[in-house]
Amino acid sequence: MDFEYKNIEIASSAKTPHIILNKDTGEIRIEGKSFPENSVAFYYHFTRWLAEYSLNPAPKTDVHLGLLYVNSSSVSVITGMMKLLDSMISMKTVIQIKWSFEVGDDDMQDLGLYYQDLLRCSVQVIEVTKFDF
Repeated sequence: MDFEYKNIEIASSAKTPHIILNKDTGEIRIEGKSFPENSVAFYYHFTRWLAEYSLNPAPKTDVHLGLLYVNSSSVSVITGMMKLLDSMISMKTVIQIKWSFEVGDDDMQDLGLYYQDLLRCSVQVIEVTKFDF
């Protein structure tokens, strides 16, 4: 697979989330459902992009996660992303993570709270009535 470090936007599908990766503004956004057939292949550009971004991040990195459902392989990728972001705290970037979940979705709330406890960087766990994506 070819890889070019640039701003990336991946449209959502029935099984994959909408992803925005903007190296200039420091925006990382993942919204929707994440249970691709092959998580490694789907998240390949995402993980490569994040590795490149971590070498020279924007002054502020804003991460927005709003997930309706994630499978275990997607959780693995997201956990890796969170740990990499957490390691960037000592660099010249401010990391802010917003983890949103819909009212009544205890699984997504619990996952957000897990990241809040796991990481040193700021993780806001936000309840929303309904996602608008």
